Amino acid sequence: MSLVDLLGYGTITGRYVQSVLDDSDSDNEPDLIPIVGARIEITPSIRISRWIDTNGESVTIGFNVLRCETDSEGYILNPQTGQRGITLIATDDEYLTPPITHYTISV
Repeated sequence: MSLVDLLGYGTITGRYVQSVLDDSDSDNEPDLIPIVGARIEITPSIRISRWIDTNGESVTIGFNVLRCETDSEGYILNPQTGQRGITLIATDDEYLTPPITHYTISV
């Protein structure tokens, strides 16, 4: 089994919209318009960590700031695949030292 198979993961599937004044539709509520092409940065709480398994094997992992944008409906896109959602190493992976405690998302 590879390290990729052993790590924990989580996926961010956010959508960004903006509230604007109601237009000529039948209701009187504000309209929600997708924010297209928003630039998003996902920053891990640490930049380097060690993953140590139960046998004492270890590997050092570097974490980069990830940059992505939103699509025509406001969803976060993976810039490598063009698919919606970004998969990250989980914040609760018990074998990371120090652990990732959070990711900061800037829009």
